[in-house]
Parts: sequence; structure tokens; C-alpha cells
Amino acid sequence: MDLRVTDGVTNVVLDGTAPVVGCIYFPDGPNPDAPGEPISEAVEVSLSGTVATIRATLRSLNLLFLAAQERAEQGVGPRIFVEYAPTAADSLYRSEILRGGVEWSDNKALRNLADAQAATVVVVVTWVRAPFWESQLTQATLTNGNGTNNISGLTIRLHDDGTAGHDNYVEIDAAEVTGDLLAPAEIHLKNTFGAGVNYRNFYLANNWFDATLAHVIEGESRDAGYGSVGASSAASNGQYAQFSVNGTLEVPWTLAATTLQKTRGRYLRVLAKFFFFDQFANVYVTAKIKDAAGNITLAQAEEEVRLQPGAGYLQNLGVLPFPPGGYSTAPSSHKLVLAIRTESLQTVSVDFMQLTPTFPPGGYREIKQLGNVVPNNEKFVDDGIEGISYVTVSGQQHFVSAPKTEPLLLWPGRTQRIYVLADGTDVTIDHTMQVQVWFRARRATI
Repeated sequence: MDLRVTDGVTNVVLDGTAPVVGCIYFPDGPNPDAPGEPISEAVEVSLSGTVATIRATLRSLNLLFLAAQERAEQGVGPRIFVEYAPTAADSLYRSEILRGGVEWSDNKALRNLADAQAATVVVVVTWVRAPFWESQLTQATLTNGNGTNNISGLTIRLHDDGTAGHDNYVEIDAAEVTGDLLAPAEIHLKNTFGAGVNYRNFYLANNWFDATLAHVIEGESRDAGYGSVGASSAASNGQYAQFSVNGTLEVPWTLAATTLQKTRGRYLRVLAKFFFFDQFANVYVTAKIKDAAGNITLAQAEEEVRLQPGAGYLQNLGVLPFPPGGYSTAPSSHKLVLAIRTESLQTVSVDFMQLTPTFPPGGYREIKQLGNVVPNNEKFVDDGIEGISYVTVSGQQHFVSAPKTEPLLLWPGRTQRIYVLADGTDVTIDHTMQVQVWFRARRATI
């Protein structure tokens, strides 16, 4: 057994390093009635040696517990962990300590610390820890059309039109993420566009339920008879759908049964890229799901969205069930409808829409970048493990981002794809990034 309390610098070993003689420890599992609640444990530890050495060891332990208390109450300072491996052949796992303490034995003979002489004592070390264990930091190998089993940084673009190399996802193989609990991801997005970029919003999502889902709907694939198709090298797939609207126009896109057999009633967020609209006009959009004939509205996003602040930005049209009606393995086709409303004659163009997983918590991550330019070859880092997001510049971390949702989580034992989109005033769909992903596999008990 290997057991220690540590902040990453100071280690207090509890299983046999002098003056510790040994201990008795069996990890408790989470409470099935409250699996997210912290776990309280007690460890009986025997120490033998000089009084000074024993006092120094217990002082170091109590200082670590004091730091844990500071971290829990104020959110600053190092995180304190109990690290444990059942046998010498096992890797160390860690669980964060929220608070702790040391109690002396009730037996007087086992708590005698007469000055200036050797002693043998027994203490009970108690702590309250997180209800899970984390593995050592592991880098995931990533795959898409630009590479296989990549760890150096896999290239993505900010759209996905089926063209070779035009992928906005990285795929993680089912065997990569071990453990038996969802695990936060640490995601690095390196700007490789060739110049500094004013990113404003990052949208990350994890499709853990079917990595083969065609998650992007091109604007020009709207049902025949609606609007016209324009061509531009700046548009996804080189085309976009254009509509003249004065009042309300409902535009349908067909959701094939084969697509809905993969989503199976799950709720997905519709992130849309509009190729053109007048940002100073009042242009409103409501996303809906209709039946196969397009006659009956089965679901509608909670809010009508006013398009803003310009075509360089993605528009969050809200969450819908794909399809409505619950979990089903054999749904019919349906219609995804955008109800576009204007107060005057307006031209509105749709480039593409992304069907974005939004499983709460951990399926969808949205972060607002508050203003810093991300220089070429620098990174935006979303570290869900440590709970921080920042931009790197010359090795320094700039905390200029504001997360709007919980960190992205990885599923153990499943092939999964992480989708990446970003926007900003100077961000085009052909911007490139290199993606790297790390995680610590989580277990309920070890």
C-alpha cells in the first residue's frame, strides 16, 4: 500500500516512512443515497521515533489540513490530496481533501510524548474528501481527418462540411478514458491561423452517444422552394441559403430518420452561423421541430432570438429534442424549422447549423473571451480539472475569460467526439486551431 497526504510539494507518507511505522486504511465508497456528497474517513497511524520527528510529521500534516481548509473556504492556495495505491504494482490515485485533523489515542501509553526521549504513539488521522478518485494526468490521443492518434496538436477548422480536413472535432477512442465516472477535460486550443485573433466566444461539446452523427446542417440544404442559394469561398461548403423576409418566414430543413436514430430523443442545442444579415435591423429567429410533413409544431425553443452582433458571430438558438417524443430507436424523419421574423424587408442568409450535445452537466461548455487577442501559436486553455480558463502569452496565463457553463466531461469507455466552434469580429470558418486534450480518469472507489 502507498498512502500519503500532499500538496504536490510537501508529502506526509502514512504507510511506513519514518517516523510512521504503518497504518490501517480501507477507502470508503460513495453513499448510494447521496453519491455526490463528500466522504469522511479515519485512518489509524502508528509512529515511532524521536519526539521531535513525530511532532514535525504531525505538524506538517496539520499544516496541509489548514491549507485544505483555506482552499475550501476561500478558493485560493494549493489543493490538498490524499494519494493512494492499494499495492506497489498499482498507480497512485488522488482524492481532494476538504478538511482534516489529527486525534490522539485514548490509550495514555500510546500518546506519551515525554520530552527528549523516543516514543511510540498512535493517532487517528481524519479527513473529509471528494467522493471519487482521480488517476495521474493522462493525455488523450486524438483522431480526425487531419491525423490519427495525435498528441502534438490535431488541426481543426471552425466548420465541418465533409471536405477532407475540414473537421471541427477531435475523436477519442473508447479505450482511452478508463475509470467508471465522468471526468473533466483539460482542453488546449492553439491559434495556428498565422496572426493574432480576437476570439470572443468558444463553444465546446462532447458527443458521447454516437460519434458517427453528421452534426452539421448546411444552410443550402434547406427544403426545395425556400429562398435561393448563394456561392462564396467564405461559406461552409462554399454555399449559403439566402432569404428575403418581410414579416415571418418559416424555413424547413429535413432531419433524416437515420440522423434521428442516432440522437434518439436527446436534447441538442442549435448553434447557427448566419452568412449575412443587417445587424442593426430587428431580425428574430425561433427554432422549431415539426413533423415529417412540416405541418405540426412538436417542439419550440424557449426564446425567440434577436440576431446580433453580426455575421462573424454564432447564434445560440436554444435547445430542442431530436426528435420530440422521447427515446426511440426508430423515429420517422422530421423538420428542423427556423421561423425568421423581421419588422421590414430584410435579406437573411444561413451558412450552417450545428446540432450540439448539451447533456447536463458536462456535455456543453460555453466560454466568453473578454477581449484579449490570442497571438499566433498561443493557446486558449480550458482546464476543467483545476476549474480555470486562460489565454497564454509568452508563458504567462491571462485570466480574461468567463465560463458560462460547467466544464466539459469525458465519458469512460465510449468513443466520443469533442466539437469546437469559436467566433469573433475577425474569425472566419477557415481559422485553424490545434487541439490537445488531457484528463484524469475518475473512479468511485479503488
